[in-house]
Amino acid sequence: MNSKALNAFKDRVDKLDDDIDLVDVLSTAIVKGDLSSADSETVLKRINPQKHVHLSRRQNSAGSRTLISNHLRNTVHASYVKTVYECFSTYLRRILVEASQSGFDIDRLVGENNLDFKARDILKSGSWDQIRKEISNTIFRRLEQERSTAKLIEKMVSKLDLSINVNLISAALPYLEVRHILVHRGGTPDQKFRDENPSMRLQNNKIDLRFEFITEFRKAISELIVGFDQAVLEKGFLEKRFCVQGGIRRGN
Repeated sequence: MNSKALNAFKDRVDKLDDDIDLVDVLSTAIVKGDLSSADSETVLKRINPQKHVHLSRRQNSAGSRTLISNHLRNTVHASYVKTVYECFSTYLRRILVEASQSGFDIDRLVGENNLDFKARDILKSGSWDQIRKEISNTIFRRLEQERSTAKLIEKMVSKLDLSINVNLISAALPYLEVRHILVHRGGTPDQKFRDENPSMRLQNNKIDLRFEFITEFRKAISELIVGFDQAVLEKGFLEKRFCVQGGIRRGN
């Protein structure tokens, strides 16, 4: 058994993984010259100078093919990291909401948060289930305001009183922090991150987003979220309506 939230995460990431594989195939074909012709003036076949104005300015050379291939790969891989992070955050939010709707201890849920809801908003919610959802979403937004992935995970684990293998967290954290580096530092990590993660490969002082990095990223995040899900289910926090039997369902 696992949560429907985990299934949603896996389904979304499966589709993103298709993009990663496709880009790897295309990049390899571009660099190897499978999509170009020595007799053509354009860098790739099927380029229409009137339609593909930007690509048509590229010379038909190995250097040009490598350049556009690397740019395509890095762009898609960076987007993958950012999107998977969003999926991870969405999973945590959904677990908090559905645990609340399953009757999770309201005192522990609210904790030290001082929440202020107007009577109008409460009445508009329409049901106790919806009220718990609104409260949980507000609390999660408070947790996100820490702007620290480590603190977000720490507070989620503490709030739900979960027992999670710390090795899963420590293995995934550097990869989750890469999203912050891409968004706020253009992919260039600071010295503290470099010192703490000497095995993280760099290229031109930026995180090297090659295919191997994405494989390691996917493995670390997936193992953490599966471990988190197992810990939640072991506590019995989710009603059956929020769970599925038979393990993780794969998308088509």
